[in-house]
Amino acid sequence: MAKKTKDEKLSTDQIKKLKASFKKMTDRIDRTDVKYALDKTLEKVQGLLHSGVDWLADLGKQITLLFNMLREWWKGSYELPWAAVTAITAALLYFVNPIDLIPDFIPLAGYLDDAVVIALCYKMVQSDLRKYAKARKIDLKAHGL
Repeated sequence: MAKKTKDEKLSTDQIKKLKASFKKMTDRIDRTDVKYALDKTLEKVQGLLHSGVDWLADLGKQITLLFNMLREWWKGSYELPWAAVTAITAALLYFVNPIDLIPDFIPLAGYLDDAVVIALCYKMVQSDLRKYAKARKIDLKAHGL
């Protein structure tokens, strides 16, 4: 997960809410949601990659990696189990939604909940991510993982 600044944390209750919300999202994903996530993610992630804040840039790299895995699955050039597809899609949909647990327009803090959801996703797709990184010769350390 991307590093947070020392002063920024989510409460235990907020994390529980995120976990429950994320689980519900993964249960309802369909191909239309995948397409929407692929259409909306790249534009928003650019702001993180060029933010000048290290943990936000790392979060942007991690989101980009998930996006690339999902896009390759969508194009048929890489095989993923449906559970990984739904987890990645749910995480990307959460990220592109500006009004979530902590609205994204709140400087820095607005991405704390997104970072938690991305970390939840990574935990769920960890083995698939390792296989993808190996197949594509991707250094996961370069993505803050």
